Amino acid sequence: METFQKPQQLADLVSELVNLTKQQQLTEAERLLIKSSLDGTTQYRELAEQNGYSEKYLKNVGSDLWQLLTEVFNLGIKITKNNFSHVLMTHQARLQERAIQLRQFSFSKRKIYTSTSSQMYGQLPRLDWFYGRETELSTLKQQLSELNCINIYGQPGIGKSALVTRYLMEFCEFEYVIYQSLYDAPPLLQLIQNFQQLLPLHQDCSSLLTDDATISCIQHLIQMLKQHRCLLIFDDADQILLRNGSSLEPYPLAYQDYGKLIRQIVHSPHSSCLLLLSRIAFKDLEWMKSHDLSCTLFSLKGLNSEDARQILARQGIGTSSEQEQLAALYYGNPLLLQLVGDHILEQFNGDADEYLQLETTLAPDRFAHPIQQQLTHTTDLEREILVLLSLFPALTLTALLEKLESKASIARKSEVLEALKLLYQQALIERQVQPDSKVKFLLQPVMRKCVLKQFAPPVGLAS
Repeated sequence: METFQKPQQLADLVSELVNLTKQQQLTEAERLLIKSSLDGTTQYRELAEQNGYSEKYLKNVGSDLWQLLTEVFNLGIKITKNNFSHVLMTHQARLQERAIQLRQFSFSKRKIYTSTSSQMYGQLPRLDWFYGRETELSTLKQQLSELNCINIYGQPGIGKSALVTRYLMEFCEFEYVIYQSLYDAPPLLQLIQNFQQLLPLHQDCSSLLTDDATISCIQHLIQMLKQHRCLLIFDDADQILLRNGSSLEPYPLAYQDYGKLIRQIVHSPHSSCLLLLSRIAFKDLEWMKSHDLSCTLFSLKGLNSEDARQILARQGIGTSSEQEQLAALYYGNPLLLQLVGDHILEQFNGDADEYLQLETTLAPDRFAHPIQQQLTHTTDLEREILVLLSLFPALTLTALLEKLESKASIARKSEVLEALKLLYQQALIERQVQPDSKVKFLLQPVMRKCVLKQFAPPVGLAS
């Protein structure tokens, strides 16, 4: 029996066992606790400070997690944060064998939601709470019934995965559903090979390594999408866009095959759908949509004030007025509001007014890290625009062009317009229509903080 040497392999085993036995995906906080325990870190306060959580929140997550793993491991041992690592390493062979048996026995036949006849595969995000989004759900349901490919894009934590999970729980009308994260995107041939274990695909791509083989496997998958109504969900899809080091190219060289698959899915006649969840809009799809092909871009924004308030009310944070102020400050981003609520509970004993009087904005690492990764892929002109917008509350196009000119920027107006469009499609800037119908460009307060941290402007730039 194989012996695991790396903590990540052990963490993957735990994640798979939870998925196979409970049909649920570990949350980011749960994965953090597992990884830190395997690395020898068990202090909740230290983990909370380093990862943008409150200590109280992590303790609650840990209490539920250790109980869950006690049930999943089924070793007759109560799992705690102190013995988790020892138990896992001691019984890893037995747990690995159980994972193999579960995979062979039930993985190809699991049905997660008994309200539909859909067969769903992959580690679907767990949905602990969900507020509002009635309009977005209705729009998504309609689009999924009509289109071949949909790209839902928006900021980290805005609720892309939550929206899709809610749809699957309420409306799913597909025969097969596969949820696949592309965070560590495998080569396309490997991905289709993985699909062979789930869908009735009969062509083996494992020994094929040529370009013709990729095309052949894509075509075979398309035939499957024609014969069965399937929903393929690619989460973290922006990872196949960012790894080329430039936001201007449709796909990096290593992921050109994904572009071929997306284009084939859009162009082919079938009743299936590919759903791409990303922080960045797919420019390929924008072009195809402009040519009336079967695809669309779905920009997901924050919750409205009333629905956003419920997140804070659930935590017991603030009065209605204070909740509205916080919802506006963080543009209704569910993740940010949850983390800010935890911060107010931890640092201000739940006093939202005291926090608001500081007139500051919290940019937790869970939000800031992916944004900073994204910012590294912006162009020089995009960075110049972002810095200017971080220094001035809001700028019209005319005012922005004047600022750029005063800083000796030689960019043409058409280049500035294209840069603004790309920044908006990356959910990095906002467009605000004024009463006089003029459009102003601006940064959300939390985004301004991320930009200034990433691109500290030279002295005198704001003069």
